[in-house]
Amino acid sequence: MADTASNDAKTQLILDLFEHDIVKFGEFKLKSGIMSPVYFDIRTVVSYPSILATVADLMWDVVERGKAEFDLLCGVPYTALPIATVMSIKNGKGMIMKRKEKKSVWNQKVSGRCVQRG
Repeated sequence: MADTASNDAKTQLILDLFEHDIVKFGEFKLKSGIMSPVYFDIRTVVSYPSILATVADLMWDVVERGKAEFDLLCGVPYTALPIATVMSIKNGKGMIMKRKEKKSVWNQKVSGRCVQRG
């Protein structure tokens, strides 16, 4: 996205997040125990395809600006999976999934692709 388009997308995203009660203001105790005046219920983004696509696009812009080099995306379960999936599809990058639950047998295969350490 060009800078102006990116800024417009960010502004619209902020408005959409607020409109759909995805961003909340108040006093929130986070999982870490830290108190925060802002809470993002990012799990609900999947209910709004245009918001999901915008989040993925803006995140991809950050990846491109940082000139990150990588072969695969990984969306950490469960909230990031839909975002990573959209980023993968739109940008032609392969994707792997990390299991949240531990399996008794682990054969270095994640989502059908072999993963090499390092």
